[in-house]
Amino acid sequence: MISYQLNDASHTPVVVCEIDLYCKYKNQLNNPYLSLMLLQNSKLFRQVFFAMAFLLIAVSGISQVIQKMNDELSLMQTSPDKEKREEGVRLKSLVNDLQPALYLKRGELTRAEEGSVPLKIITDAVSIDQLYTGNALYKSVRMVCVKIERPEDLKSALRLADLKGFSKLKYIHFLCSFKICAGQGDNNTCELEKISAMVNGKADSVIKILYTSTTSE
Repeated sequence: MISYQLNDASHTPVVVCEIDLYCKYKNQLNNPYLSLMLLQNSKLFRQVFFAMAFLLIAVSGISQVIQKMNDELSLMQTSPDKEKREEGVRLKSLVNDLQPALYLKRGELTRAEEGSVPLKIITDAVSIDQLYTGNALYKSVRMVCVKIERPEDLKSALRLADLKGFSKLKYIHFLCSFKICAGQGDNNTCELEKISAMVNGKADSVIKILYTSTTSE
């Protein structure tokens, strides 16, 4: 509501204020609670609120948690939850011990032991597209390990939505064999940004995305 008062000299109406609540409480704006009430009742506040809420929902929908391998192992192995501790032991074995595995190199798929049930697949960056073929051997795989061996590999992208042949997949592990953030300041932040850039889409909630770097382990 707009309020007016007459100009004493010209007797013409002059706009005093444009917001009814402000007109009523303009002498009390030093009260922070009242100021907030006025803001909350304004159209601008509602517009800003809904815009921020939409942005938050959109960002949360595309964000993907990525963790250092050693940090994840530490959390799992020190967890008060027995099942998480046991899963930590299995994850450590999957990473460090000799396991039945598939290997992708330059687009060619090989099997370590014929007749074995593969638990992980190790691929170079240039063969990532072969992970989308739906090969029947992928069904038992619990970990996809992507080897990052040279700076050019960081330009590759793993499309999570296309990993449909991995019905038992629990981990995606980016294994960096060189200093991907040498001389670039905060290694932790830099490494996370570079690995995040290689992940396209959002993984299923049961899949954890992990990485190992020569500077962070």
